[in-house]
Amino acid sequence: MDNNSTLRPELVWIDGRCYRFCDSGVWSKDRGTAVYQEESMYLEDDYDSDEDSASEEFDVQPYNGRFKHTFYLAKPFFPFVIGTKGSTRKRLETETSTSIQIPKLGQNGDIVLVGPTRQKVILARQRIDNLIKTSRKKLHYTHFISIPTNCESVQNGFQKFKESVLAANEPMRGVEEEIFQNPKKMHLTIGMLVLVDSIEREEAVRALEHCKENIIAPAILKNGPLLLTVQGVDYMNDDPAEVNVLYAKVYSKDNVLQEIADQISDYFFDIGFLRKDADKVNLHITLMNTKFRIPEDERRGAKRETFDATKILKAHKDTKFGEFTLSTIHISQLHSQSSNGYYEITGSITC
Repeated sequence: MDNNSTLRPELVWIDGRCYRFCDSGVWSKDRGTAVYQEESMYLEDDYDSDEDSASEEFDVQPYNGRFKHTFYLAKPFFPFVIGTKGSTRKRLETETSTSIQIPKLGQNGDIVLVGPTRQKVILARQRIDNLIKTSRKKLHYTHFISIPTNCESVQNGFQKFKESVLAANEPMRGVEEEIFQNPKKMHLTIGMLVLVDSIEREEAVRALEHCKENIIAPAILKNGPLLLTVQGVDYMNDDPAEVNVLYAKVYSKDNVLQEIADQISDYFFDIGFLRKDADKVNLHITLMNTKFRIPEDERRGAKRETFDATKILKAHKDTKFGEFTLSTIHISQLHSQSSNGYYEITGSITC
């Protein structure tokens, strides 16, 4: 990039956040924190060299005695492929014996790979895919896959729980009304997503439809309507006297919900939209969270004051909040609120 692009870097808005592209990487203008660093940190060598499977996955066509492959890449990822002063692209081109054509700064368009053999082109695509998968981890979450649990029975159970905790005879350190969940936003999270533009959001909605047809429908056909029971409480860390998040546990017959959630998580991970911190989804409904004390635009990196949940855990270890039948799964937009009080819906399926 030239000096002018450094002094006046391009700004791109992604779901209400502004990102600045410059030689040193991508910076979040409204957060003041780096979300992209030196490209050498992100190059991975664990690409799949299985020629047969890759040939089926990627459309590589003959082109003037060579081979060409064209594919869509969201604009915010261009700098990760280019690298500082074009170093990442040069390295990829050298190592794969291909040319990598990327739209100019400020322009949209497809990535075009041209190489001497089909295998070299596929190798370049795999390297870029791995680079983007790793780079996506450095971007802020934008959406999440959610199961709304804000039905009347669960909301009523939550309200009774809240009243019981706040009416306790002895005060509990850090327990205040402001750390309780908004009952209209009660939900189960299957996974956190990074969806940087409208095309990725459309792809995520199609992926959710795929999960409905290939994961959820077969499970319900085999087991019948899925009744979920919300009962008992637990916490995230290892010290009940120093808790940031306290949640309700969710159960289903034969653990079917866990199997469905894990398979959906795996699928979204495989297509590159979801990050996984564990092999299994931790199914939980947040009841209390210390981050709720902090204004939403100040939460990133802010120090949180824990609360003592010892007595709550003892008093409500078997508390039943309610039951409901799984009926819908959403792709929800973070930091949003719809007219009904829940999160804005990017896409949804019925179960």
